[in-house]
Amino acid sequence: MQDNDNTKFNPVAWGILFFTFWLSLRTISQLQTLQEVLSWASLGLSVVLGLSIFIPYLAHIFNGSKAKTVFLPLIFFVFITGYTLSWVGSLPSMGGFTRDLSFVLVFLWIVACLLVMVRSIIRIIGMLASLTFVGFGIYHLIDSQIIVGATLVALGVVALVIATKRPRMWHHFPPV
Repeated sequence: MQDNDNTKFNPVAWGILFFTFWLSLRTISQLQTLQEVLSWASLGLSVVLGLSIFIPYLAHIFNGSKAKTVFLPLIFFVFITGYTLSWVGSLPSMGGFTRDLSFVLVFLWIVACLLVMVRSIIRIIGMLASLTFVGFGIYHLIDSQIIVGATLVALGVVALVIATKRPRMWHHFPPV
């Protein structure tokens, strides 16, 4: 099956980026729990991406259309979140011009990243909303509200299929 998208996933650039992010987080003296989790998740992603350079099966997975629509935006979101948290964690050790310059540059980089992310954000929001329906449905099923729970789970699954698969019939209707 040939992929019509000419963009190729670059595991070297992303792997180095996540490894560098892990290194920068490790320089913060007292990491908060979320920063600790992000640092080790970044190292894990770096290792997996590094392995994909040498294992063709992993490279094929990253270049597949599902990875491009789900995995890559997720990596991008994790990177932006981690980037912001590491910057906030480094603020106490900065002062004066360096701190002011970091505010301006971080703001500009986050805006640039968010502009790039807008392409994928609608699909991610759709998947999160679908999973929310499923979660509330499971909660109501456990709470013995069978009809409400089953309805919410069904709606969530249908919405998740639409958000991830984007059936061809939706391309005929501009609002969708």
